[in-house]
Amino acid sequence: MDAASTKVNGKTLNPEGLYHVTINRFLAEDDDKFSVFENGTQSIGGSDLEIIIVYLKEYPLIPLRLGGRISLSP
Repeated sequence: MDAASTKVNGKTLNPEGLYHVTINRFLAEDDDKFSVFENGTQSIGGSDLEIIIVYLKEYPLIPLRLGGRISLSP
């Protein structure tokens, strides 16, 4: 990967920088043979379900609005 051509929010990534990413267990445990994540240093661990539960407790769901595209049947 060429860091000079990779941008996040319009800013070029610093190859020496520290970045936080969220990945599922399949990627984190190298089951897919995508080994770049082996270099991670601060895993918080937990199952995918546990992490989702923590996230949803901190960031509640936004109420669903149908917007006229979907109708509910009785």
